Amino acid sequence: MITTRSAHVLLALALSAACAAAQTPIGGQPGPGTQEPLPTGPAGGSYGGPGDTLPGSLPGAPGGVPGAPQAPGAVGAPQAPGQPGATPAGPAAGQPPATPTIPFPIGGSDVAVWEAWWALNRDRFLAVRAAVYAPDAAAPREGTGLARRRPDPRYVVDRVIPALVATLDHETDPALLSEALLALARADRGRGADDASSARVHERLVAALGASQLAVAEQAVMALGAHGSTRALPLLAALVADAPEGRAALRRDSVPTRTRALAALALGLAAGGGRLDAQRFAAHALTSEIDTPGRAPLELAAACASALGLLDLESGVVDDGLPPSSSSAALARHLAAIADDSRREQTVRAHAAASAGRVGARAGEVGRGRLILWAAGVARDGARPTPVRQGAAIALGLLGRPEDGDADRLARATLAELARDTDRLVRGLALLARAEIGARARADREKSAALEVQSGLLRELSEARAGHLGFAALALGVLGHESALVAAADANRALEDGWSRARTTSNSAAFGLALGLRSNAAAAPAILARFGREGDPAARASLALGLGLSGAPSALPPLRAASAGENHPVVVRDASIGRALLGDATACEELAALLVTTRSLLVADYAADALSAMGDARALEPLVGLARDRQAPTARRSRAVRALGAAADASLLPWNEPLRAHANFGAPYEAWGLVVQR
Repeated sequence: MITTRSAHVLLALALSAACAAAQTPIGGQPGPGTQEPLPTGPAGGSYGGPGDTLPGSLPGAPGGVPGAPQAPGAVGAPQAPGQPGATPAGPAAGQPPATPTIPFPIGGSDVAVWEAWWALNRDRFLAVRAAVYAPDAAAPREGTGLARRRPDPRYVVDRVIPALVATLDHETDPALLSEALLALARADRGRGADDASSARVHERLVAALGASQLAVAEQAVMALGAHGSTRALPLLAALVADAPEGRAALRRDSVPTRTRALAALALGLAAGGGRLDAQRFAAHALTSEIDTPGRAPLELAAACASALGLLDLESGVVDDGLPPSSSSAALARHLAAIADDSRREQTVRAHAAASAGRVGARAGEVGRGRLILWAAGVARDGARPTPVRQGAAIALGLLGRPEDGDADRLARATLAELARDTDRLVRGLALLARAEIGARARADREKSAALEVQSGLLRELSEARAGHLGFAALALGVLGHESALVAAADANRALEDGWSRARTTSNSAAFGLALGLRSNAAAAPAILARFGREGDPAARASLALGLGLSGAPSALPPLRAASAGENHPVVVRDASIGRALLGDATACEELAALLVTTRSLLVADYAADALSAMGDARALEPLVGLARDRQAPTARRSRAVRALGAAADASLLPWNEPLRAHANFGAPYEAWGLVVQR
């Protein structure tokens, strides 16, 4: 599970930026222009990022560390649940430090690579926390909960939340404040309680909207979405609409477009999966904005289209006269109409197409069948903008089932046809969509369709060229990870035999990851052999995950060596996650110690990511100590605060996962990029 800004979509393509970012040490000052690289680590692929000197950061140090908008009264326009909180002055803001970030490719980068899809969708396949929390069944229930892996809500209230509130009370650094806001939201979200403590957290988040620096205020907007409280819905809707209540909370004469777009995404996240009246309120607020001619700029309209895909309004009846907020069927129809509207920007249409698939999958059989017919037509229509066709391919994967009805056969046939499309990303998305349809097979009546999908994917693997090979391999991994009805031997053998055709590090990594996704412990020696000699950090990271997913205990020693701090940061992170998947109880403590002692800011970033992914309660006390240590460098404390909030959030998946999974990353926009990288 990736929970922070370093969970970027183009990991392989961004490594050069990552290495450049490592020029900044934890003290926040640029490192020397040149420096001798560190020797290769015991597992190869060492990371010699410059700037590794920081006073007080000693190698070998011990691991422990000391007014609401009301929707119109028309049908389908429900009243807002809850009221917004007060808006006292936000924290003071200074200049943010130079911290390394790895930018999301908003344009000009090739996203037609399997790594892009995997970076956004990996959380549900890795299921790191499910593995970490598994030993809790045998753990004692007495005490503070620190002996258990899942965070204890009492400990979160008593220790974590006060530490984060103290950071907001006493600090002025914008980067640290921003991390503390999201961490506070996540820590309280994980308790799953709507009580007085949760209400106070909501008030703190609302207060931060008034921060003088817009970046901090926008982080508060995202934090309201992460918190997931219905109390925030009216205020988020006011921000989306640039209404007086939103301007007052933000303490600005108008709500900037990007802030409105972030509020739209936060509104969808906060309402999605909640009470039906809350979701209908959000649907009305979002559709009102996107449907007003000339009112919504591209960024805002695209965010509304994305956010609408997060809502479940129940299936409802298929009636073209009902408003979008009345049912999933009506909302899916409305989103399809937006995707069809040639007067709209193609980015908006592209996200509406993917969201139509999300919503249509919950629209009942008649509505789902109509959406499949629509999506198949859009995906096959070469005259449509390519990003819209990509969204339709994603929609087909969400709508299709491994059944024998006409609509489901059409979905699978269309995706098979798209595997020969002229656009590389359409081809890759179609392969993965077919795999996800086949992976849904659970009943005997669905077995024949799943076998059909596997047969087609095996054929694609055997015929794929270099640019297509990684997608084909990963698709077989996705199919085998979920489906127990399809015999594993044929696809396992095809992947093992076909691995020799992988001439690039990217394709080679896809084969190793796919074999791991299929829980193929017998393939661990082959993955280990590749892992040992692979020099590309992105490929090594993927192979490390493949080893963890394989379930082979023999992978633990090399993964322990690869997670040492002298290796490349992305390898450290994913090797540590691989260890957690294999049940290595020591990975958490070692990462906490690494976060405390490392001299590299980028290593600290990825150590925080790994701790965030694991959510292990044993990391909480060291992280609380570091978060409260005002003598520690601010940049290090920021990473500790980020990891603290994520680790305290006992949810199995990260707060932004709904916007990451099945996203149409072929049509990125700024607000979405900001949210999915947190």
